[in-house]
Amino acid sequence: MALRTANSEQRTAHRLVTLLLCLLSLAGCAKVAEPLPPARPIPAVQDLTLQAGSNRILLEFSLPSPEISWVEVLTVCKAAAPDEADFQTMALVSKQRLVPAVSRGGRYSFAAPLVQTPPPCYYVVRLVNPSGEKSGVSNQVRIPPP
Repeated sequence: MALRTANSEQRTAHRLVTLLLCLLSLAGCAKVAEPLPPARPIPAVQDLTLQAGSNRILLEFSLPSPEISWVEVLTVCKAAAPDEADFQTMALVSKQRLVPAVSRGGRYSFAAPLVQTPPPCYYVVRLVNPSGEKSGVSNQVRIPPP
């Protein structure tokens, strides 16, 4: 009788383990969303130009990617041209939603406030896609001396 009880307990344990393994394998089959494509870096603007007015600047550039939602205008004011470390601490001057209507001849134009601080101020733009990923900073431009 003891042998029969031991075999019965083993079969019950075996069935329980089999059932748990089946449930565990089903839990891994849930599809939550479509797989995401691999991330592609956003190219930085390479042809930024600047025109200064009395209290605003006009920045123009070609758009390197069609998947851009925002443009961030950054500036740093110092006597010498900024280096890579300065880009990490640049002040955000303006953040503007990309509007296709501002395109002139394939170039995009953005007005931003003029920062008048001696020494000269350097400007760059950074692009932001719909997912919030940012490009590197563009080429530097500065207001020409009077």
